[in-house]
Amino acid sequence: MKKLFTSLFLISLALFGMAQCLPPTSSAYLDVNNVRARINLGGSSWWGQQGVAQYEVPAGSGKHSFFAGAFWIGGQDPVDVPHVAAVRFRQVGEDFWPGPLDQNGQVDSIACLNHDRIYKLNRWEVAEFRVRVNQFGYVIPQDILEWPAVGNPYALAIANAPFRDVNNDGIYNPYDGDYPAFAFDVPTNKDYHLLGDQCLWWVENDMGGMHTESNSEPLGVELRCMAYAFSTCDPLDNQTFYRYEVINKSSIDYHDTYIGLWTDTDLGFAEDDYVQCEVMRHLGFTYNGFAMDGTGSPQHYGAHPPAAGLGIFQGPFAVPNDGVDNDRDGIVDELAERNMMSRFVYHNNASGVQGDPQTGLDYYNYMRGVWIDGAPMCYGETGHPNGGCNVNVPAQFMFPAMSDPMGYGTGGVPQPLWTEQTAGNPPLDRRFMISSGPFDFDSGATEYIHYGALWARDTSDINDPFSSAETLFLAKDYCQEKFDSAFDNLDCCTPEVVIHLDQVQPNQFFFSSPEEGATYFWDFGDGTTSTERFPPQHVYSDNFIHIVTLTVTNACGTTTASMLAGTVFFGVEELELQESIVLFPNPTSGEFTVSSSINGLVIESVAVLNALGKLVYKEEVMSTHKLIQLDLSSGIYFVQLTSNKGVISKKLVVN
Repeated sequence: MKKLFTSLFLISLALFGMAQCLPPTSSAYLDVNNVRARINLGGSSWWGQQGVAQYEVPAGSGKHSFFAGAFWIGGQDPVDVPHVAAVRFRQVGEDFWPGPLDQNGQVDSIACLNHDRIYKLNRWEVAEFRVRVNQFGYVIPQDILEWPAVGNPYALAIANAPFRDVNNDGIYNPYDGDYPAFAFDVPTNKDYHLLGDQCLWWVENDMGGMHTESNSEPLGVELRCMAYAFSTCDPLDNQTFYRYEVINKSSIDYHDTYIGLWTDTDLGFAEDDYVQCEVMRHLGFTYNGFAMDGTGSPQHYGAHPPAAGLGIFQGPFAVPNDGVDNDRDGIVDELAERNMMSRFVYHNNASGVQGDPQTGLDYYNYMRGVWIDGAPMCYGETGHPNGGCNVNVPAQFMFPAMSDPMGYGTGGVPQPLWTEQTAGNPPLDRRFMISSGPFDFDSGATEYIHYGALWARDTSDINDPFSSAETLFLAKDYCQEKFDSAFDNLDCCTPEVVIHLDQVQPNQFFFSSPEEGATYFWDFGDGTTSTERFPPQHVYSDNFIHIVTLTVTNACGTTTASMLAGTVFFGVEELELQESIVLFPNPTSGEFTVSSSINGLVIESVAVLNALGKLVYKEEVMSTHKLIQLDLSSGIYFVQLTSNKGVISKKLVVN
């Protein structure tokens, strides 16, 4: 009785101290490779929260492979009451809010508001910062300047973001050379360093308010989240990766805890999909039910439909000495053994015992492989005792095909083929969840979870949609190999050369190479050259536009790129020209007006370049003002204006 009273008191105390935070609003795009994925703060990503899919692959194609994805966690307190934080679409409520928890496991509404932000970093920009931080005229990118690390005097909020403390004073100050913790010149720690060629970083908690999505008791967890991707010439170019640092900041020790990764997968056309899992690969996936995806719409994949899924690369630590081979490596209870994919559950877009979860217990049961009515999964057919499955064979994985030859999910007894086809299911809209557990999650404990949203497309067999699933298996194997080596042995690719330009003054430029190569050769077009990746500020001393050329070489080859740079006017005249052109509003959400205040000046053309120097928009204008409407992801852009009096470059911020 004393144990029960103590636990209930702690739970009540935690609920009494919960804040009433506003729902999170921030989002950002992970868009460095062949995927353009929208990440939303608040637990549910890959869609625009207005019924529009936002996991586009190939990037720019208008075709999407996931509609939504979410992170779940649930565990039982000492009196076996489940505590759950989980969302799907955030249409009925919230379970996650912005910001870290304090030392008492609490957060207030002001902290939530200040932390409603996703930080976006390109590895090359941090590499440039390390070189340029003390160079005159260099402007530190905002997300490096305001990185929410300990002690940063320029940050709007502090959230223990990982950083490299150059002068070892224990605080982050970018003007001391401290920088967000990409692993330059040191071995990569996958659980600490920032990863990828681009990463997004943010913090969430489940204590900012009542859990109105799961209607469950909170856990008191802080989630330090990172999404990242690599721009490569191999299968990594089609994938996005995720790391969740999960911290129990409550005073409660949880047992039978599970992490759940849920997704509503829509491969182009949503109504013709199947789901399946690969037990030994720790992979759940969706593939098309027919050789042609969709009905001919531009949003449908058509011939050669891809396969897409979720794969676990590192799960939470298993309960020691539990007698289970949790990572399925053939060794039981090895030191520091981890759970990997422990359950695979598909559910219907409907109500009922195999439908959408409604309560915290529903979410928790799905993570345990238990249906909404409390019936455990069993092998075959629908996986439910009322749907024809073998009630004498409990199942941890639905639709494993023949991927469980050792019977890990069926009590050590291998079973016959089980797929959606053997169950007689028609292809339809699919949702599934993979989970990892159970594990003990004591007060103060931290777990690091790594997983990927994986994609592959086979174009060799036009009649077999499952051929893309087989290609996806190879992609998972490849990504697991790279993950296990901390992404420190990435395959060589011929350089993809882009010149990034930052115009400081009318005739002063910073030229940078986002490409990481072995050697660099710059020709600035005025008789000067450089062999540095980030050469010193370049000043043109004439009245001409020059061809700037960059050649990058690595072990796989040499590539050259060029662009125009320079100025036509100098001194007061040039400054007046620069100041006469106004972009309004700036920052903008995508729509802005270009206008001139100089009589006789005509804007002949407008070009918009992204932070990598790639042209994303160009239009002939021939006017003194022009309204521009663009659909751009958040970030820094450069508007290059050609006029009858010269070329002007302006910086544009898109929120």
